[in-house]
Amino acid sequence: NGMVVTIHKVVVNYFLLYINDISNSSDLAIFILFADDTNIFVQGNTIEEVYRKGNKVLNAVRKYMLLNKLHINMSKCCYIHFKPNTKSKMSDTDDNEYQLQIDGFPIK
Repeated sequence: NGMVVTIHKVVVNYFLLYINDISNSSDLAIFILFADDTNIFVQGNTIEEVYRKGNKVLNAVRKYMLLNKLHINMSKCCYIHFKPNTKSKMSDTDDNEYQLQIDGFPIK
């Protein structure tokens, strides 16, 4: 019985090691980790730049997860697009033109 507990602790520690290392999968974003949730923040001067960077980061995260034999629960993936209140270099283009996706699956 003690062996099972020891194995469980080792598995949990490896999981934490993998998840805590996920922020090294891309330098284009800021990763905030809490328990089993990961928040990824991407910024840019234009909407196009933000979505381009976002998709690059998500591709890097997907590769990281595959290499470490971890799974992304796509039903729990979502994003929020924050915009500045003032007029800036952000274009007035409709956000619906752009899409974030992981391995061809769109994120809501």
